[in-house]
Amino acid sequence: MTPDLQPEHIRALDKLVEHFDSTTPGTRNTISSKVWEEGAFLVINEVVAAKHIPCGRTWRWNQTKSRKTAKAIEQNVTVNFHKLIPRKKRNAMDAEIPTFKLWWYEIVIPGKETHYALWCERGIEYSRGVRECEMHVSQFSFLAEFMDPETAADIW
Repeated sequence: MTPDLQPEHIRALDKLVEHFDSTTPGTRNTISSKVWEEGAFLVINEVVAAKHIPCGRTWRWNQTKSRKTAKAIEQNVTVNFHKLIPRKKRNAMDAEIPTFKLWWYEIVIPGKETHYALWCERGIEYSRGVRECEMHVSQFSFLAEFMDPETAADIW
């Protein structure tokens, strides 16, 4: 891989290598809020922009820092990638937002179709694969906008 990458970028590339070949590609229509689950990994066979990834009513996905490019010479693959985090929408400055971290990848294989992938490094956590929730009420504060304002104020 390409030198001069920060540890978080190397971790993101390692996750791509770990899951890419074993994940069946879907379409943009298959992207759902399940992408918010920590550890979720999706491969998509068409261009994916931040606007195609589900967000909340009070927040949207925002690219942090610059895009990175890495080359895997043995596999003859170029990977363009960057991190996305939630950012408040203009009309929701008082709203709480989740602390998710999502990685976006563009995988360019010469002579083949370009693929895109998403990996949720930090998101909603479930334990033991049974989806027993280990969450705190504060992690649901982004749902307040869908509730009666007085009830939401009582909870958060």
